Amino acid sequence: MNEQRIKKTFEIETSPAVMERFERFLALLHYNSAFGHSSTFAMALDGDGADKVVISPRPRFKNEVDVTGGIGGDVEIALDDGYMAKRISNLGSDWFVGPAAALYKNGEIQKVIPKNLRK
Repeated sequence: MNEQRIKKTFEIETSPAVMERFERFLALLHYNSAFGHSSTFAMALDGDGADKVVISPRPRFKNEVDVTGGIGGDVEIALDDGYMAKRISNLGSDWFVGPAAALYKNGEIQKVIPKNLRK
């Protein structure tokens, strides 16, 4: 990898529940970029409710985020040069990965990592 790399530190203040969700989001970024999985990653956040997040130093792009929030998409996506809002649709099944790295399809376990955890 010959590209330039930078390191930047942020401080995040939020509730314990949102912090755990944020750490799960960071895990998506960290592990998927480590083994080459490309996707769009998202994290649920209820800005009208208790899911308040304070980041220091304050991130740039306030005005762009303000405009993006008014589009009405289900997912707001940060891009290299701006933002995009998209609607999301169902995959035809309700997929969920639980804390034990268990993949559920319509409430039924399909896969567990490591495999010896499967019931």
